Amino acid sequence: MSGRFFLSGTVPLFEGARQPLSTLTFSLTGTSTAQDTYSDAGLTSANANPVVSDAEGYFGEIFIKRERYKVIWKNAAGTTLKTWDPVDKDQVYTRGAGLPSDPHPGQ
Repeated sequence: MSGRFFLSGTVPLFEGARQPLSTLTFSLTGTSTAQDTYSDAGLTSANANPVVSDAEGYFGEIFIKRERYKVIWKNAAGTTLKTWDPVDKDQVYTRGAGLPSDPHPGQ
């Protein structure tokens, strides 16, 4: 079973600004142990980790397993913008503006 972490086609903003070539790093909650994410709901095509936004700041589809993750969002210079820990297996983040700020029940 999977949940969508982030909706593609939305641009996350940090303090009102796009963050081109920013990254989302996914690890096991409370650790730095890398955790896979996927570009499809069937969890068959793994994303790179970290996931990198395009030159406009868009991220593609990110599906996660029903596990607990730690997610770190960094700008292109490597400065941490936001950390979410835990992203609960039963709560999937799907908001676009400012990146997810509220957990929503799984998809």
